Amino acid sequence: MSKTKILVVEDELITAKVIGNALKSLGYDVLDIVTSGEEAIQKASEVRPDLILMDIKLYGKIDGIESARQIKDRFSIPVVYLTAHTDGATLERAKIAEPYGYIIKPFEDRELHIAVEIALFRHKTEVKLKESEEKFRSIVTSVFDAIIMMDNKGEIIFWNEAAEKVFGYPKEEAIGKDLHKLIVPERFHEDYLKGLEEFKKSGTGGIIGKITSMHGLKKDGKEFFAEHSFSSVNIKGKWQAISVIRDITERKQIGEELRKSEQHYRSIFENAMDGIGLCTPEGTIVSSNDALLDIIGYSREELLTMRYQELTPPEYHEMEAEKVKMLIETGEVQEYEKEHIRKDGTRVPLLLKVSAICDDNGKPRLLLAVIKDMTKIKQAENMLNEQKKDLEQKNIALSEVLGQIELEKKHIKDNVIANAENLLLPVIQRLRLKGESRKYVQLLKKNIQELTSSFGAKLTEKRAKLTSREIEICNMIKNGLTNKEIAGLLDISQGTIERHRANIRKKLGLIKKDINLSSFLKTL
Repeated sequence: MSKTKILVVEDELITAKVIGNALKSLGYDVLDIVTSGEEAIQKASEVRPDLILMDIKLYGKIDGIESARQIKDRFSIPVVYLTAHTDGATLERAKIAEPYGYIIKPFEDRELHIAVEIALFRHKTEVKLKESEEKFRSIVTSVFDAIIMMDNKGEIIFWNEAAEKVFGYPKEEAIGKDLHKLIVPERFHEDYLKGLEEFKKSGTGGIIGKITSMHGLKKDGKEFFAEHSFSSVNIKGKWQAISVIRDITERKQIGEELRKSEQHYRSIFENAMDGIGLCTPEGTIVSSNDALLDIIGYSREELLTMRYQELTPPEYHEMEAEKVKMLIETGEVQEYEKEHIRKDGTRVPLLLKVSAICDDNGKPRLLLAVIKDMTKIKQAENMLNEQKKDLEQKNIALSEVLGQIELEKKHIKDNVIANAENLLLPVIQRLRLKGESRKYVQLLKKNIQELTSSFGAKLTEKRAKLTSREIEICNMIKNGLTNKEIAGLLDISQGTIERHRANIRKKLGLIKKDINLSSFLKTL
């Protein structure tokens, strides 16, 4: 253990040496002996002794009392006065520097030892007390909670910065005020005053040593929810209280929002049309809604004793385990189809969408599955597939019928053409008509050859509303007859034929179009 270092300030050298030798014999380390106040201040700055023995009367500009004051203010080094003067005026002045003791010269070694040890102990105690006070001050000024002390009369004796923010009163306005009247709504005053009377007597009460809720009152008259704890301490035979108060208005609001959110979630959970289930990552079912119970046929009590793997047919186990593994590793929602085995042994097709509910560390704590009964959808799909197959069969049959009709149409066409060529045309050719009559024969021959064409039908289907005479003229124009030839066959003038041609072009939408009427008619 290092020795205690002491600086001696004494202007009488013989006395100084005696003191120095005495200190050394008592086991102390004498750093130096100086003779003036100025030297004492300088040396204290350089060597920082544990204690200074200071003669009150020193030669120089400043005496021991002033030197001790400056040393205390600048370096916080304890000083013990050495003096042969015990007059009242000197002692009163010496108190200014708050010395740690007096040694009256002359003195015995034992007196010196006692004075030094008491001074060192007192200084050490004060340092610890100061450190404790600094820690206390640091804590009460940095915390977010209001810290308030109340004396035995119910008046505020301590009010930290957080209390100023919580209640709105600066420290100067709060100190000395009645605690309950200042920060408690009036309707609670009677209850608090009853508790105060009990507290004054015994330091106990219904709220002492407990954390309770209260209504606080701010300077602006607004009330707020608060959480507070009271503790009691007995100082000089009187009970005082320390109260730590926290504004929990925001926490209350958040709690209320969480409660409403929980109610909302519970309502959705219970009333959802789809089944909803919660299970552990290992598969233990922990919760389900009524819709899920309807789907699988078990009661809630039965279901909560099962694992979801027990409801799953074996052929789905590997696929589902892979989906759960991927969900736990990546956090991505998994969607897949499977079947469940109902309590009655039947199977029900399902569509599942599974997500993870994680803890604060991001580790999946529960799996949430939204489960849709696909029975009706599967039935509808099967019905559509059957209808599709039936329609495909009907299409095949219709195609065969249409093909047969086409064959029959071709057969009829071939028969008509063959009969016209083999039966009608030879007879017409033997008529041996002459002049204009031959034109009719040629026209008749061409019409017979085109007997199965769609020209006449298409012409009558047109919205042009052609007259029978116009249709007859169209046929002749299509077959290449001139206006003169047509006029001769129909026994009308060529001017009439020209008017008919103009009407035909108009009705067929060919006015002002560079389109040959004969070519157009051949496309029909």
